[in-house]
Amino acid sequence: MTGSAEQGKATCWTMIRGAATGDAADRDRFARCYDPAVRAYLRARWKSSAHLETVDDAVQDVFLDCFKEGGALARAEENRAGGFRAFLYGVVRNVARRVEDHARRNREHPPPADFREEDHAAYEAHLSQVFDRAWAEALVREAVARQRERARERGPAEARRVELLQLRFHEGLAIREIAARWGTSTIPGR
Repeated sequence: MTGSAEQGKATCWTMIRGAATGDAADRDRFARCYDPAVRAYLRARWKSSAHLETVDDAVQDVFLDCFKEGGALARAEENRAGGFRAFLYGVVRNVARRVEDHARRNREHPPPADFREEDHAAYEAHLSQVFDRAWAEALVREAVARQRERARERGPAEARRVELLQLRFHEGLAIREIAARWGTSTIPGR
């Protein structure tokens, strides 16, 4: 593993361990990082049911399960098959099932009208894809934030390179458009 990849892995697990032991900054960062994936999964799972109105509560339940003493994060293992993504996916799925079971026992929400048990495997595969996409987007946002932070620490030239990447790949501008915006005929380093 390369140095930066090792550092990224260590930083992720450092945050997870900090969140598990009650560090407020790590819990906040953990929640901001993984909230989109948790939310996307629950919205997709409940898109055609009355449970959709309980997404915010279920998201809170996921984070409560993660952060409570002896909770999910305390049981997370760094070398677990499937990595942390699979672990968190399982936590979210278990919370969703618990919400659905509670509603069923209390007859609050019937299953979605279009739900068929025989379609369950395909449905779970779709939900996994929704979770994976939101997971990847969260990781990219985290990587972008780290790049910006490092660029600020390293000075104006590095900050300019990060800006170039933002303009080119996030905003989709052509190099000539970026050069024009910057008032130059060429982009340094190209």
